[in-house]
Amino acid sequence: MTDEGHKYGGYLFTDNGEKYIGWNKALLDKKINPIVSGIIKRFDFRLYHLTHILNLKPILSQGLKCHNDASGYKDISNLKVNKRRERERKSFGSLHEYVPLYFNSRNAMLYQTCKQFNGKIIILEINREIVKKDYTVFSQGNAARWDSSLTRCKIKAASFDWDKICSRTWAEIGSGVINVEQKSMMMSECLVFKSISSSYIKGIHCKDISTANKVSELIETSIHEVQVSPELYF
Repeated sequence: MTDEGHKYGGYLFTDNGEKYIGWNKALLDKKINPIVSGIIKRFDFRLYHLTHILNLKPILSQGLKCHNDASGYKDISNLKVNKRRERERKSFGSLHEYVPLYFNSRNAMLYQTCKQFNGKIIILEINREIVKKDYTVFSQGNAARWDSSLTRCKIKAASFDWDKICSRTWAEIGSGVINVEQKSMMMSECLVFKSISSSYIKGIHCKDISTANKVSELIETSIHEVQVSPELYF
């Protein structure tokens, strides 16, 4: 180890006497977090979680939980797609160990769930500082697809094709033919390991005033801003 390295860690030994380096995470975080903040500022993104209005109260009291740890929630997922998320991804584990967030709320999942549940789908906007949480993963494309790339590197995420990710449509202009790649790109994800505290919820978006009024009745405090945001919907 270099002299600089010794400021953040030291040599440790296994029961067999083998030497390895152990790092002080708290000291490393103080060094790394300002760098991460600089990377985050390099690209403009927002983070959204789609859910049923019936899930709002438990989410506000307990936070968002990954699929494997959540119970008693109104499930809005596509069961066929959700089955694919069970499989292990090398170096990342099962997607069900992560809370899924979208960069673009106006995607195929929102389209399908709004058709199924009408105005009962709400969109939680999450503070982007959550990406600093350990083990956060970024997918370029729908993470359930085998051909979507996954990375924990924020520099790589900053170089994603954000024009495609933030597109308003997955249909070819003029012909209306579905562009499958574009459809997947619009479902690119930020996957947060295990859970997200409700303190990271910066806003609750609704399609119309009727839903917004119902949300306002459900929440007990004015900490979370309730907004009517039709532009985030179809």
